[in-house]
Amino acid sequence: MPFAQLAQALFRRLWPLLLCLAAGQAEAADPPLVLGNGEWPPYYGEKLPRQGADSTIVREAFALAGIEVSYRFYPWAQVLAQAQSLHEIVGGVGWADKPEYHADFWISEPTSTHQMVLFQRSDYSWHWHTLEDLRGKRIGLINGYDYPEPLLAMIRAKEVEASWVSGGEICIRMLAAGRIDYYPEDKAVGNLLINKVLGDKRILLNTNGVPISEDSLHLLLGKSLPGSAELMARFNAGLAELKASGRHAAIVEEIREGRFGAP
Repeated sequence: MPFAQLAQALFRRLWPLLLCLAAGQAEAADPPLVLGNGEWPPYYGEKLPRQGADSTIVREAFALAGIEVSYRFYPWAQVLAQAQSLHEIVGGVGWADKPEYHADFWISEPTSTHQMVLFQRSDYSWHWHTLEDLRGKRIGLINGYDYPEPLLAMIRAKEVEASWVSGGEICIRMLAAGRIDYYPEDKAVGNLLINKVLGDKRILLNTNGVPISEDSLHLLLGKSLPGSAELMARFNAGLAELKASGRHAAIVEEIREGRFGAP
């Protein structure tokens, strides 16, 4: 039999076997781990490059552990409820380590750290030095966000007037219009929002850069998910490898270079 005919005959016989092997590999592949996410550019955002800097950190840390992840985006206030019920997602990114989360979630090592500063109008003459100086002032806050406990205590005591809204863009507009005195936010996040909302009028707002808090953010995995403790251990190992390799620092540097800027 000529070589070409022999090759074709072998191919016809082997092709069904190759298909079966390919199908078996596809069936054996684990589906992506689906995590809840929200909008907080440049760190998180559905339309940001790679869905944001911290989203990239979590994705790459899991990849080092051999786990693929995907994100579903919700208003932040909905993420934990969805993750707790394991409805559509099994956990969430971008959360502080709070005691009230420990009963229902495994909490990772820090994926990133953030300093919260106070934005104000450039022509506002009141200068604050400590949170105590904010008594009697009006502050814009976002539903579902984590804020420093000393600030929340002042709000509960009605020592400051808090306006709770659904997003940072609203706070920027309120601040520019003089309807609030301060807006606490991560510096990189606040500057992106100012540029997006005010454009060439961004000089209306500024910050003295003094942090009112410094907090770490974490991945949360629902404890009711089978195998979630092992998943968290594998993630933490991948995150440690990402930091040790210098890749984590490189992603953080991309924030300063504007590579995760708002679309």
